[in-house]
Amino acid sequence: MAPCCVEISNIALTRSFNNSSTSRHVALDCDYGIGRVAKNLLYRHFHEVDLVEPTPHFLDAARESLTGGGAPGADECRAVNVFCVPL
Repeated sequence: MAPCCVEISNIALTRSFNNSSTSRHVALDCDYGIGRVAKNLLYRHFHEVDLVEPTPHFLDAARESLTGGGAPGADECRAVNVFCVPL
C-alpha cells in the first residue's frame, strides 16, 4: 500500500470516527496478503483486526507478525481471528 494511500485512508477514517459514536472494535481485512493494510492503517483505528486470506503461507506469516509484538500498537490491537478461505 503506497504511503499516499495510507495517508488518505487514515484521514478518511479519522474524519469518519471523530464525529461518530460508532464503535471501532473489529475490522475485517479480506485478501490480507502480506498485511500492509492491517499494519499501516487498520491497527491505528480498530481494537482488533480479523484476517481472511486464501493463501496459507501468507496466513502463517500473519500469525507470526501480527499476533506477536512486532506490529505497531500490538499492545492495544491484535489480529484475533485468522481465516484461510479459498476463493
